[in-house]
Amino acid sequence: MALVLLLAGLGVALMPVPAHAAEDVITDMSVDFDIRADGTVAVRYEIDWQFGDRGRHGIEFDIVTRESWEADRTRDVLYDISDLRVSSPSGAPDTVTWEAKENGSDGSLDLRIGDPDETIDGREATYVITYVIRGALRTFDGKPEFYWDVTSRDNPAIDNITLRVTAPGSIPAARCLIGTAPCATTITDGVAVLAGGGVPSGTPVTVVAALAPDTVADAEPRLEGRRVDSPTLKAIDGSIEVTADGMTHVEQALTYLMPEKAGTVAPTLLLTLPVRRPFSDSKDQVFRIANLVVDGSTGPGMAPPVVSGKPTSRQDMTAEVPLASSSEPQTVRLSYDVAGAVATDGDTASARWVLAPVASGILDSLHVTWTMPADVRRARCLELRKGRDSADCTHAELGTTGNTIIWQHDGGPSLYVADVWVEADVDPAAVGNVAPILEPGLDAAARGRVRTGVGLGIAALVGSVAMVVLLGRIRVVRDRRWADVAPGLSAPAGSRVRTARRGDIVPVRFEEPECSLALAGLVVDGRPGRHHTAALLVHMAVQGAVRIQSAPLQVTGISASPLTEPLEREMYGDPTSTDTVFDRHKLGRMNDAVLTHQKKLLEDDSLFVAGRRRPGFFLNHTTLVWGFVVAALAWVPLTSKVMPGLLAPYGTAILYGTLIGCVAGMNIFRAPGPRWGLRPRATALRDQVEGFRHYIATAEANQLDFEAGQDIYRRYLPWAVLFGLTERWTRVCQELAASGRIPTLDTSFWSGDRSAAGIAGGMTSLASAVRSAGSASSPGRGGSGGSSGFSSRSSGGGGGGTSSKSW
Repeated sequence: MALVLLLAGLGVALMPVPAHAAEDVITDMSVDFDIRADGTVAVRYEIDWQFGDRGRHGIEFDIVTRESWEADRTRDVLYDISDLRVSSPSGAPDTVTWEAKENGSDGSLDLRIGDPDETIDGREATYVITYVIRGALRTFDGKPEFYWDVTSRDNPAIDNITLRVTAPGSIPAARCLIGTAPCATTITDGVAVLAGGGVPSGTPVTVVAALAPDTVADAEPRLEGRRVDSPTLKAIDGSIEVTADGMTHVEQALTYLMPEKAGTVAPTLLLTLPVRRPFSDSKDQVFRIANLVVDGSTGPGMAPPVVSGKPTSRQDMTAEVPLASSSEPQTVRLSYDVAGAVATDGDTASARWVLAPVASGILDSLHVTWTMPADVRRARCLELRKGRDSADCTHAELGTTGNTIIWQHDGGPSLYVADVWVEADVDPAAVGNVAPILEPGLDAAARGRVRTGVGLGIAALVGSVAMVVLLGRIRVVRDRRWADVAPGLSAPAGSRVRTARRGDIVPVRFEEPECSLALAGLVVDGRPGRHHTAALLVHMAVQGAVRIQSAPLQVTGISASPLTEPLEREMYGDPTSTDTVFDRHKLGRMNDAVLTHQKKLLEDDSLFVAGRRRPGFFLNHTTLVWGFVVAALAWVPLTSKVMPGLLAPYGTAILYGTLIGCVAGMNIFRAPGPRWGLRPRATALRDQVEGFRHYIATAEANQLDFEAGQDIYRRYLPWAVLFGLTERWTRVCQELAASGRIPTLDTSFWSGDRSAAGIAGGMTSLASAVRSAGSASSPGRGGSGGSSGFSSRSSGGGGGGTSSKSW
């Protein structure tokens, strides 16, 4: 079990730890859309922004001005932005600079609000942004409509959002979507109010409003021809012929849209054809391409095709084709032969080949004809984006006549043709019962290597742990205990002692240990710790010296007079101070006082002996560095001239196993700083503490035995805090009070939720605050509105959109 927990913990402990910077949150966003009779829309955003970190200058707010038109990918839709104004009612710097950005079909107006020489005073600010949009309305079935993305996938979380839409006439219907979930909608006196909350970061919000007919003069989008920033496939016209010997001959003409602005370097196309795909769990199907000819390039000539990618079961052959530096559409013609695209299985032969020589592409026009050597029994389109897994294409427009298959597509929604294949079944005799070209699966071999590597890596890990542990045990200082008395009891000086063993049974103790809280934490943990301060603070609180408030967390000094322990009086500080809130610096000084006191206790050689003590697990810079050093030394034999040939495929796994194992071993026998060994007297105190912890952790209300009238709740609460058992102890004592065995719990020292869970949560927050007090001081694109926002398939994705972040 220990090994399993070790292996599981290492996977988490050694993962890169991200910087946990607080995230920005929009606490409230209010957006007004005033649709005017001329078809323009006046927009007003009021944003209450809560910054995750101090020292921010302001926010960036980007507005979409151009995007691809969803109804026809050959065109882009444009939005004109005018009358832009920015202000900050909260007084935050509201200087605005903007930049119009264009990248192919994407365009935006990017605003930067704030002053680079001035930061926000605090962590909250309010911004008001107003502008006018032309081109935001649509018409569906003769009815005008406003279908708009209020935010995009590049916005922080939003606690509350309210949208208001007004129009020249009535608004027959309206809706809004947070991602795909609808939000509350009301229409009163021609004003649509839509509200929601809890919008996760990266979730778009969309508003839809139907307008009364003939109330706006212009409800049509502003469209232009599609603009691209690199050669983009637009159309395919070609033929594929499967001959009687099983060969496949392909001829295609590929038409590309070219960038409007020709660059100084001639553009280059990358044609991609498959040469290997998974066939089964252990086999790959291989396609052999020959006689590849590309005509239409005007550059220095086509580079020889090469097989690209890693040696996996999905490999492609690529060919670079230079084009003329021109903004006019260009057509590339190619032809080639394929062996292995036809495979016989029983009484059926299937011819399967890719539709287009592209790794990704969106087509506007497609005219392709397949000619088979016999009548086609079945034809279908497949999407093979996940190895052998296939799915029937939803957009296929295949027609079959005799031995001919035709796929013709003109206009309408564009076709996505990345890794789209066409498969045709014929009589196997028509292709000579040709068999597929199969080779051992590269992915299967890789999986085998991974399994072997994991095994060797685990072996290296376990071996490294064992090696370091064996070395570490030589240097361990063992705890000592009295040999002739029961655990938890002391013996006279000079009595016989022995080494403490794991099998020593510590009895349950029904009363407090015979030591202070600070010493109890020290003998259990083996080193000073800031987490002990919280228990001491609670002990001061139950004595009436301080008061603890949970919401917000706050410690207030009342009076030092009830305190008798010198350490606690030192923690309180000025004895004349009353009703004083202990700030972060004061809590830090309390931590320092506790650590100093515990370090002095460690100098008592009747209790402690310096050196490493029992095993403990902790990852710090020292153990990590030493782990790397030991791993490097262990790795030397693997880099010799004899080992690389044998271990080359598994070297990385063995290296990581060795590294993790060495770090684990270092962790087992090295905690941050030395861990003091315990003399017999200290071991007896530790037994008392462990026995009392067991009592607090296991005793139920009907099992507790105490003297009548004793306030056991307040008396033992500091110990429960030290043990991390606050909730359980509070619940048990509440049950005692409910049964009348003890008076109602006196929690006057505590302000806030006085339930068991509430007090436990507050104590956890207190411990966390005390520990930390000692620490060193491009916009998202929605759809273009190519369909009505009231259609059954709409789920967000209107036109336009905004994105925002802090800077």
